[in-house]
Amino acid sequence: MKRRLFLFLSLSCCAIVLLALTHPFIDSRWTRYQMASEIDPPAFNRLDALVHYSPVIVEINAVRGSETDRSNEARPVTKTNVIVSNVIKDGMKQGIREGDSITVLEGYYAVDRPGFLPGRTLFTYGNYTRLLPNATYLLFLLWSDANQAYSLIPGHAGKMNLDGKDRDETRYESQSSSYSKLKSEAIARYRSTGINTP
Repeated sequence: MKRRLFLFLSLSCCAIVLLALTHPFIDSRWTRYQMASEIDPPAFNRLDALVHYSPVIVEINAVRGSETDRSNEARPVTKTNVIVSNVIKDGMKQGIREGDSITVLEGYYAVDRPGFLPGRTLFTYGNYTRLLPNATYLLFLLWSDANQAYSLIPGHAGKMNLDGKDRDETRYESQSSSYSKLKSEAIARYRSTGINTP
């Protein structure tokens, strides 16, 4: 009996220690899953094509808050409120001004993960990375009547981090020479409009 109790307690202690040691790796509060997009986004290798496709181009420097929009269960998205710091192009005549808060649809959504290891699971479409608070971005947008919000140009071309705070985007830029070239062209073209670049 003592031997069984000792064995039971030893195994229980080992399991607790193992769980305590692996918990930070298993549960970092966010688990990421990349999902393949059903539709390949248009490839923008030239800035002129991206600008032509984007009726609205703005610089934002503050992310106010996000919420998952599940109105389309087949493809949930995240609605993120951002503050506009510079209007470069308003081809839709929406009357966007500096200081305005606009809603942007992002290609990811989060799901709460209850249970023994609670946290959140982040699902992304393609190689999309989310907008970060307190980072500055150049956004290429379309208006979505269905969502009553601005939609980022599909893929990674719709957002460009200007201040280097978005490490995920920096990593993507180092892996994609076409994106890196596109971003360099955009910064060179719009620097004269006062965009915040390092």
